[in-house]
Amino acid sequence: MKRPVFSNGDAVADVVIVGSGVVGALIADQLAAEGKAVLVLDAGLRIQRAQAVENWRNMPFQNRAGSDFQGLFPQSKWAPAPLYWPENNFVELSGPDGKGFKQGYLKTVGGTTWHWAASSWRHLPVDLKMRSAYGVGLDWPISYDELEPYYCRAEDAMGVAGPNDPALQSPAERSRPYPMDMVPWSYGDKRFAEVVNAHGFRSVPIPQGRSTRPWNGRPTCCGNNNCQPICPIGAMYNGIHTVEAAEAKGALVLAESVVYRIDTDANNRVTAVHWYDNEHRSHKATGEAFVIACNSLESPRMLLAAANDGGHRQFVRPGRAQHDGPFRLPLLLPVGGAALGRPWPGAEQLPRRPARRCVPLRLFSQQDDPQQHHAGDLRHQCGAEGGPRGRGARRRDPQAHHPWR
Repeated sequence: MKRPVFSNGDAVADVVIVGSGVVGALIADQLAAEGKAVLVLDAGLRIQRAQAVENWRNMPFQNRAGSDFQGLFPQSKWAPAPLYWPENNFVELSGPDGKGFKQGYLKTVGGTTWHWAASSWRHLPVDLKMRSAYGVGLDWPISYDELEPYYCRAEDAMGVAGPNDPALQSPAERSRPYPMDMVPWSYGDKRFAEVVNAHGFRSVPIPQGRSTRPWNGRPTCCGNNNCQPICPIGAMYNGIHTVEAAEAKGALVLAESVVYRIDTDANNRVTAVHWYDNEHRSHKATGEAFVIACNSLESPRMLLAAANDGGHRQFVRPGRAQHDGPFRLPLLLPVGGAALGRPWPGAEQLPRRPARRCVPLRLFSQQDDPQQHHAGDLRHQCGAEGGPRGRGARRRDPQAHHPWR
C-alpha cells in the first residue's frame, strides 16, 4: 500500500481529494486500488452510525415529526452546515424560487448520503439532448450512450437494487442489469399500479441504493422505515461504506480538516491546498492531482473563496449554473417504492426544460400527534380501522412534484 508522506505536519500525496462524500470517496477508492497515495481532507467530524441512531431516538418529537434530518449529526465548530430546527441561515437564499434551493447537506466524513433517500434514478436519454428534441436549453456535449457505462459503474459501486424487467425500467436503455433485484413492492404499490395504469399512467419501481441481499458487507434491508435520516443497520448505501473501503486500500482520510486556500501556478494548475486542523493549525498538501469533491454549493464556494489573488478569475464558472434537476426525486419510500413516471405532455411548448412527471407514493403513516389519534388505546394500537396501525397500513400520500413553477 502506498500512503501519503508527512513532514512537519505537511503532506505529499499522489492525489489530494477535498471532501469525502460519495464522489470523493469513490474516487479515493478507485485510485487507492490502483496503487496511488491518496489523501482525503474533510472539514467535518467523523461520526459513528450507532451514535447517529441514538441521537435520532433522543431528538424532540416535533423535530422528528418535522423531518429534521440535519440536527442529529453533530457539527464541527470549524465547519458549520445548514440547520433548520431552528434555522441557522447558513445558506442565504433570495428571489421568488429561493426556497427551492433550501439545501440540507452534511459536513461529515461520508457526506450527505448518510441521510439520503437512496433513490437512484438515471437521466432519460432525451434529457441530454433538450435543444435537439424540444428546442429549449442546450444539448449535452456527450450522449446517453457515452454516459451509460458510467451509470452501470456507479450502480455497481453503490449496490443499487432495481427492476430487471425492461417493462418496469425508467429508462429501459441499459447495457447491464442492476446489481440487485428491485426492492419488493408492497401490496399498496401493486394495488395502486393496477388502478392508475389503467388510466394511461406507468407506475414503475424506484431504483434504490439499498440491499435486497447481502452486498459488500452490507446486510439485507429489513424495512426499518428509517432511510432518512439514518439507516440503523447500514443496508442503505452511505458514502462511509466507500470511505472505509478506500482506507482498507491505503487511502488516508483526515476529519476536521478545513481547506481554506488553493495554490495555482502560472498555468493556472493547482499545486497545493492548505487546511486547518481542529486546533486551527495550518498545514499544506501537495500532489500530482487534486479533486474538489464537496457539493454543488460548497465546491463553488471553496473555489471562489480559497484561491490566490484574482481567484475569481482563475476559476471561470463556479456557481453560475446552479439549477434544479430534471425531475423532483421522490420523498422517502422506506418499505416499497413506486412512482408514476412519464415525460410531461406538450414538453416542447414549455418555456423551460421539460421533465419527467413523478408522483411518488409516500409510505409514511402521517401521525404527528399520537394523543389525538388515540395512541394510548390498545384497541386502536392493535389494528382497528381508525387506529395508528390501521392508518399506517392503509394510507398512501401521493404527491405531484412539479419541476417548474
